Amino acid sequence: MDAFKTLVLGSDQAPISCLPPVFRFLPIDSSPFEKLNYVREKIKEKMLGESIIPIETYGEQKHFYKPCEVSRLLPEFWDILAEAQAERVYLHNLSSHNGRKILSSSFDKIEYDDILSFLGIQQVNTDWYAKCIQSSNLVDGVSEVVYLNLLLFIATNWSSFKSSKVTDIPLIKYVDSDGNLSHFTLDQCSNRYGAKQVVLADPSQPSLCSWLIDWNSEFSCKTSRFFMPEVTQQAILHSLSRHTLLEWLENQVHVTTLDVNYFAQVLCSCIKKYSNLAFIYAHFLYQSFSKLYLSSREVHNLCSSMPLLDSYGHVIECTCRKGVLVPANVSKWADLIVFNPWRNEDYVELGKEYLHRSRNAGQYTGSGKLIEFLKNHVDASDIPHIYPPNAGFSAVDTPLTKDNAFLLLDWIRNLK
Repeated sequence: MDAFKTLVLGSDQAPISCLPPVFRFLPIDSSPFEKLNYVREKIKEKMLGESIIPIETYGEQKHFYKPCEVSRLLPEFWDILAEAQAERVYLHNLSSHNGRKILSSSFDKIEYDDILSFLGIQQVNTDWYAKCIQSSNLVDGVSEVVYLNLLLFIATNWSSFKSSKVTDIPLIKYVDSDGNLSHFTLDQCSNRYGAKQVVLADPSQPSLCSWLIDWNSEFSCKTSRFFMPEVTQQAILHSLSRHTLLEWLENQVHVTTLDVNYFAQVLCSCIKKYSNLAFIYAHFLYQSFSKLYLSSREVHNLCSSMPLLDSYGHVIECTCRKGVLVPANVSKWADLIVFNPWRNEDYVELGKEYLHRSRNAGQYTGSGKLIEFLKNHVDASDIPHIYPPNAGFSAVDTPLTKDNAFLLLDWIRNLK
């Protein structure tokens, strides 16, 4: 025992990596002679009471503990720690979590499994990983490559982690309603009822990711869907393990993929109570159509169910309208009829807000552009391209102006 301890503890100059081979002197294998096995057990008993196991400190100072105080890590996690250390992440507190000391990385190798088994050194429990990930800042303090390797590590060991405290730590990145980086726990993502859902942009269009993130923030994330940061999504696309990672994200974290069309459908069902968002939604469809993210057919279908803002600032759903009128101050109908005789027939008179220029999600919509868009896709109409109301109007009881006379004749001709 004294000779062994001298080999292990006596050299100040030898690095930790030189120590594991010394443990080969231990009687690891049992003997066919029972009396020698008795001696073997006595040696083992003495070893278990001695502070002879080197732990990982990420420093020059050596520290030794009893075998019962030391635990091992999974090989993949050692790889993550090595990458994090290369990126100057502070790891000196590795042995301060849950009261467990972590075996030196030089010793924690498959080739020494028989030695470590003889000394009774076991794997650390799964909750230790949760403490380490949080305290070592392995989510935000590392590059996206290391972050994805961490997610992949959890994914490949999900059967062990799904019931551990790993599900309680803020692990999944997303962009919040203010455009800032934030995090959900795995538990928050996996609870389908009332959960905040993390989503990815359709990878088929490279510029789509930032587009959807910006617009989702514009709508204050009323959809309860939150996009992963663009840099994270790009890293996933370029990862060699993306199929494994995406499968885990979809099946266990319930991450889904959205294109503009589906995103617009989700938005439409969430903004009906918000007048300002109904107005922004029209800008979103116009800009998405202008940038070719939506086809003419898609935008026409979306506009048919789009809630509209009327002249009183009320949001009118598609089921509550039979027709749409252009705003009075740019119309011919107001000049001829003055009041809106179609109101009782469930025609919506568009609010004047649609005439104004606007900037949303960094996109500029010029004055009058939105009205032209609505004329084409929600059939916002004016005389002479609208069916007459079932009502009289006072203008025909007095001499008409020349312009209104031609307008009335034009209307009659168009109806024929």
